[in-house]
Amino acid sequence: MKQGDCAGAKPSRLSVLLVDDSEINRLFVSSLAEDLGIALDCANDGAEAVRLLRDHGGRYQLVLMDLQMPVLDGLGATRTIREELQLGLPIIALTASADPEQRENCRRAGMNGFLLKPVEGERLSQLIDHYRACNDASGEYGKLKLGTLDLLHRASAARLSSTLREAVATCREEFDQACQQWREGDAEAAARLIHRYRGSLGTFAHDGFVRQTLDLEHAVRQGEKDLESRFDAFRTELDELRRQLQRWMESRAD
Repeated sequence: MKQGDCAGAKPSRLSVLLVDDSEINRLFVSSLAEDLGIALDCANDGAEAVRLLRDHGGRYQLVLMDLQMPVLDGLGATRTIREELQLGLPIIALTASADPEQRENCRRAGMNGFLLKPVEGERLSQLIDHYRACNDASGEYGKLKLGTLDLLHRASAARLSSTLREAVATCREEFDQACQQWREGDAEAAARLIHRYRGSLGTFAHDGFVRQTLDLEHAVRQGEKDLESRFDAFRTELDELRRQLQRWMESRAD
């Protein structure tokens, strides 16, 4: 999966994940974060980046990925993000050399572009502005599969509207119930409720939501501890998905 390019809308704060084993590079980009208008998180290697995106896939709109890193390099991390996590957010390679062979390797892994090192502030600013505009342009319905919704709407507007109204009305209540069941130690019941989201909302939701659903369900079934942050992240995704579905339904109302 690879997200395409787009252009221009009003400025907003962009959430960026920088993946680089060089402390100097992390400090340099961090020093520019305020001026660039970005919320920046950093990972020391590809494996740490994969963990962050697995737990908080909906948090970021852009990844800056160094290619040469210990533990898991940039190409390996990108392949995992695309193939295993099924996330489509843009990933930009940070590299000292972008010869044709390296460009092709990055493209095949699922990267969207390149930023040459050492990173120059002006070029970084241009890149951020581009993807900020990209994010703003799709932000209103960015968590929905609009093509699927439009297709189903054309096939049966009334039936789709009824299905969406029920899903929006009940999903938050069911999620709160799943949280309570997990806190009370009934992991199996909680996992069953979370599993239902793949059927009730997964058809209409972006890939990150579906991936988050699968990961949370698996974590609950495996009896993992300290899942409050995972539940909080999922709740945030769920609430925004509900808001976007509600807006989409209102925009299609007669």
